[in-house]
Amino acid sequence: MPRTTPAVADTFTASNISRNFGDGLVALIVDDSEIDQYLVQRMLLDAGFTVEVASSAEDAIALASNCQPDLVCCDVRLPGADGYALCSAVRARYPDAYIPFLFITALSDERDLLKCFEVGADDVVVKPVTQTLLRAKLTAALRTRDMHQVLERQRDQLALFRTDVQRDMEIAKTIIDNLGSEKTLALPNVSYHLQPMDTLNGDLIIGGRSPGGAQCFLFGDFTGHGLPAAIGVQVVHGVFCAMVARGHAIECIATELNRKVRQLLPRDRFLSAALIEIYADSGTISVWNGGMPELLVCSKDGRIKKSFRSTKLPLGVLPADEFDATPTRRQLHEGDSLFCYSDGVIEALNSAGQMFGVERVKLALTAAGHDVVEALCADLERHSGATPQHDDVSMLHVRFEPDIMRARHDQHAPVDMSRAATHWHCCVALGHDALRSTDPIPVVGAVMDAIQGFGPRNDEIYMVVSALFSRALEQGLLGLDASLKCDQTGFASYYHQLEERLTGLTDGSIEIGFAHTPDHEGGVLEITVSERGRAQAASASLHDNSHADLEAVRDVCESLELSDGGRRAVARYRWYKG
Repeated sequence: MPRTTPAVADTFTASNISRNFGDGLVALIVDDSEIDQYLVQRMLLDAGFTVEVASSAEDAIALASNCQPDLVCCDVRLPGADGYALCSAVRARYPDAYIPFLFITALSDERDLLKCFEVGADDVVVKPVTQTLLRAKLTAALRTRDMHQVLERQRDQLALFRTDVQRDMEIAKTIIDNLGSEKTLALPNVSYHLQPMDTLNGDLIIGGRSPGGAQCFLFGDFTGHGLPAAIGVQVVHGVFCAMVARGHAIECIATELNRKVRQLLPRDRFLSAALIEIYADSGTISVWNGGMPELLVCSKDGRIKKSFRSTKLPLGVLPADEFDATPTRRQLHEGDSLFCYSDGVIEALNSAGQMFGVERVKLALTAAGHDVVEALCADLERHSGATPQHDDVSMLHVRFEPDIMRARHDQHAPVDMSRAATHWHCCVALGHDALRSTDPIPVVGAVMDAIQGFGPRNDEIYMVVSALFSRALEQGLLGLDASLKCDQTGFASYYHQLEERLTGLTDGSIEIGFAHTPDHEGGVLEITVSERGRAQAASASLHDNSHADLEAVRDVCESLELSDGGRRAVARYRWYKG
């Protein structure tokens, strides 16, 4: 069929169709009446369309196959295949394109007109055609076409944006996975479960072991999901792991995390978290809970013995001068375990809209036995069924098994030193005012790392320094009875007295000294801790050489000597180079 362009067409000066209405668009007219074909063609040409004409459905399909039309005006009755078949064929040929299809017909029967819409028509004009009505119909059809194209562009842009976001989230997930939390949680007495609602998890579980031998955990839940939560996870992970590795107390870690989260994240982003510190030797568990569901302590038979409820606001909410970092301390016995869960567990819904609930968690703990996390996950899955997950789900189960938690490196195993062994010595002296506000263990640890560095031996060395310092402070300057820590009834009293007497300390000092001597096998580090200032009130505990802390020091050191009534302790630690 011939193509007629606006360049060879006459102009309808009286036309109500706007000039350039169809500039650049191709219209296909299909009508076996030359008069009707001519009238519609002139209207479209005057509006700026390039026009293709055909007298049959077969010719129109051939034209449409060679060039996709932007508009089709078609009669219903055609020789051969009718307009219904043509509409279906064009729609099938271009399934993803929106092509306005306008039937121009003399049919007036309601069933015929209804069928036009059923096969895919956008509108119907009943002959005779007026320019005003045709213009209105064309305007509506092309406006719909423009809207469709805008939606298509937005759809493509959204798909591209989603792809970019998904790629960014995958990269963030890879970074978070590479941070190594799973490695630090790969312990015989620990089991956990992390199930994000999306690619990235707003919940986080981080584990670590302090140089003093404590197992430390951060169990948290960031507000929101996706990239904002992932950024927060990276910040918190770095601060927590670094401070645990340097031996900072749980109070210091909580304070620094609160400062960091508040400093870096927007005010509407915060971290509900539980910070946990468990010492195998004493069974001491310290918990700081800010905004997390209660942490449950269970006996070996699954009976819930005690809990750590949230008594603080989440990290990042309060400024430093209003933040309370004081943890709650309790005592564990062999066979006890600690179970933590996020609100995604208790708020999980079933098909009836019922939440899983705290009581069901407690019942599952009682019946689960050793595999608490696995059993609770199965129970949670049965409860939720096909109901979509609406929040991150996380659980942590820590069994108090002192022998496993106490396991250390073979003290005779060679050390892979990053620097050559050298002669050096240093000393740190802290007065009573510094002792009230400073934990010297991370400080002296950082000094040793800077001068020498002992690689995998750091844990043992930190343990020795920590044990001797705690003894000098608590049993020496403060005059506390160490046996109270081993007594369930005296445990709380011991730490209450510790905080009270430390706050009221007005005299005394402690010195921590190091002297390192290399030899052909490796080297010897001599650690000296001495306290001064309260000779007349020294506790009898300093004269008792059978304390568990001293036994642990003797286990890893070549020798341990006490003098000056127990106020001075000298430990010799030997290491072997690789």
